[in-house]
Amino acid sequence: MNLLRLAEVPSNASLLYLGLTLVLTGPSTADTLEDRDSPTRMEERAEWFYSTRRWPDGTLPAGLRLRAVDQKIEAARRLQESLDDAGRIRGASPAWRLIGPRPTDVEQTLQFAGRVTALAVDPRNRDVVYLGGAAGGVWKTTDGGQNWLALTDDQPSLAIGSIALDPTNPDTIYVGTGEANYGGDEYFGSGILKSTNAGATWQQIRGPFVELRDPRFGTSAIGSIAIDPSDPSIVLAGAYFLTTEQSFSGIYRSVDGGLTWTLTPVLAGGTPTEIYFSPGGDVIYTAIGYGFGSPSNGVYRSFDHGQTWTSINGIPPDNIPSGMSVGRIELAVDLTDARFETLYATVPGSARTAGLFGLYRSRDAGEHWELLTNQLPSCTGQCWYSNVLRVHPTNNSVLLFGGLYFWVSLDNGLSWIFAFQTTNVDFHAFAFTNDAPPKLYIGHDGGAWSNEDITQFLTGPYLGLNDTLAITQFYPGLSIHPVDATLSFGGAQDTGAQQYTGTLNWRYVTCGDGGQTAIDFENPINVYLSCQRIAVRKSSDGGMTFSTAINGIDTTDRVQFIAPLVMDPTNAMRLYFGTFRVYRTDDGAQDWAAISPELTPDSLTTIAVAPSNPNVVYAGMVGAVAISQNALDPTPSWEISGSGLPSARSVSQVAVSPTDPQVAFATVGGFSGFFGDTLGHVFETIDSGSTWTDLSANLPNIPVSDIVVDPGRDGTLYIGTDVGVYVTVNGGGDWLPLGSNLPIAPVLSLKLHSSGILRAATHGRSAWDLDLGPTLKHLAGASTVQ
Repeated sequence: MNLLRLAEVPSNASLLYLGLTLVLTGPSTADTLEDRDSPTRMEERAEWFYSTRRWPDGTLPAGLRLRAVDQKIEAARRLQESLDDAGRIRGASPAWRLIGPRPTDVEQTLQFAGRVTALAVDPRNRDVVYLGGAAGGVWKTTDGGQNWLALTDDQPSLAIGSIALDPTNPDTIYVGTGEANYGGDEYFGSGILKSTNAGATWQQIRGPFVELRDPRFGTSAIGSIAIDPSDPSIVLAGAYFLTTEQSFSGIYRSVDGGLTWTLTPVLAGGTPTEIYFSPGGDVIYTAIGYGFGSPSNGVYRSFDHGQTWTSINGIPPDNIPSGMSVGRIELAVDLTDARFETLYATVPGSARTAGLFGLYRSRDAGEHWELLTNQLPSCTGQCWYSNVLRVHPTNNSVLLFGGLYFWVSLDNGLSWIFAFQTTNVDFHAFAFTNDAPPKLYIGHDGGAWSNEDITQFLTGPYLGLNDTLAITQFYPGLSIHPVDATLSFGGAQDTGAQQYTGTLNWRYVTCGDGGQTAIDFENPINVYLSCQRIAVRKSSDGGMTFSTAINGIDTTDRVQFIAPLVMDPTNAMRLYFGTFRVYRTDDGAQDWAAISPELTPDSLTTIAVAPSNPNVVYAGMVGAVAISQNALDPTPSWEISGSGLPSARSVSQVAVSPTDPQVAFATVGGFSGFFGDTLGHVFETIDSGSTWTDLSANLPNIPVSDIVVDPGRDGTLYIGTDVGVYVTVNGGGDWLPLGSNLPIAPVLSLKLHSSGILRAATHGRSAWDLDLGPTLKHLAGASTVQ
């Protein structure tokens, strides 16, 4: 949740301003200090997220995901044709329904959404704004953010890095997919999206940004786009390739409105952060700022519409630091300077925990730079992730900086005021309107805010714009009460553990990054959940308050960032928690005890208890599953087998047959096809895990995060994949995309309720329900569609 405590306020912040602006938010201030983002926490989060998606050599084959998207779209098309041709009900495939969070309620008047990474305002109308989510796609508002409409749910990637409007025709929009914030948990891009009708329809431009010939090259994150105001057919895009091979990164140039692209030679291998055209298009500035150091890091200028570039880092001693020693340089241009020669740049170090070297200004188009002050705004050791700088478009004495917190300078950057308001932290986007006084839109890890006049930032007001945004990034471990489907808990990235009560507004309950959850099926006032790492918490009042419940768990154990926590389906007082070993509690988490030795040199990824025999427990890890047949004994025994499973990929989930404890299904993350791995992503055992059989059939080559066995339909399994939900109705003989209307987002958690509701928690587009009812019979009739 990243909520601020007084103890965390930067030492140079004015107490006068703090007295006016500091507001503690959230149900429990005890959560705030431990939940604040840090470089270490983001590294652990990224390691957890990508550990189930990368290859053994560390590369991310994002191009394979795009192939899986293409396969899904084609399978859905063929399925619909089969339904129609067979004379069945047209559109018989059931439709998914959004259940939120939209938004997350933290206080009565404070709501959060997910991470906002890009903003663009229509210069003709201050109330028309386009917003990009980290994994939530592009959204549009026509009333200043009071109502948002999702525009790109059907596009191949919902990870957004940048948005730009054609200054000569703002109905033409370019969107760079792939988040470029170097956090490590950014999702894959799929090139550029272009709309010529204000977002009503989109054209996907893969171009050089998606490399499918060799999927090791992955796809790019496009963190900046700019259109030449003198010739809108010229478009520049700053791309950072998600690969160890950096030579693909740099500024790409199109002279035909984005149809074809060429990598500009001077800046090849660099990672652009911002691109600015002068009003006449004759001058362009950019900053190259790979977050962890690059020889090309610095500031550059072009006089020929982006064909060639010259370094403008200055000459010592009037120079700006550059090269390998610096990280993510953020550039801002003073738009009130008619000569277009006044530049500002924040320059951090290249180390992951480095702060700012300084704030620099040039008044002669980069020929000379001056270090403005030793009193700097702060990005608190994560300048590679949250570092955004802007000059007020009509009052050039006002500068804005967003790092971990929000800072304002009223004197051209000579001094800075800590301007925290009732918002989240980790700032990524500022956008001003084109009128006077210009209105400011703000994007950060908690959603979007606006301010009518930033020069009056102390009195604001800062208006939250999250009421209709559904961009929550869920983790695995969603829970549903077995009787009441309107009662759920789920954990999400940066917006904590949350409670669903039947409305689109969910309620924040605890944690920073919320993990797996469980509801007492006998007495639902007892709720259990985990925050990141070893942080189990229990509520005895239905989720209103939580207390720590880790007594007996060794906090030095190796553990996943999102660790497995499950409840025995036969005994609500018995729960299991996984580190590199299995822990059990028999008294509702008052005390825990280890019931296994060290099972893996890494850490356990999932735990499942057999519904028909609580003595049988499965625990997943990389390349294998550990099984105990006597888990309730004082000293249970365990057998580990990976026979038939991919040896280098993680078991993401195990689901045990509701009637036979020796039959179970396992899902696996990652991508196959290389390094001698030709196996799929769904497996079955009929001998208590001794051997596993691949059931992947025609399933695309895509990470699978969860699996549900339908107890009422023989042979029916549901899985959550990185491209949505699939179903098999013949025990894995073949797989079909399930339902319509679900955004193409990673589904990290699935739960089937006794009422027939299948609930999917996505990583970027909140949670969705599908009422299976009798419509699944139509899918069964078309189950041979390939």
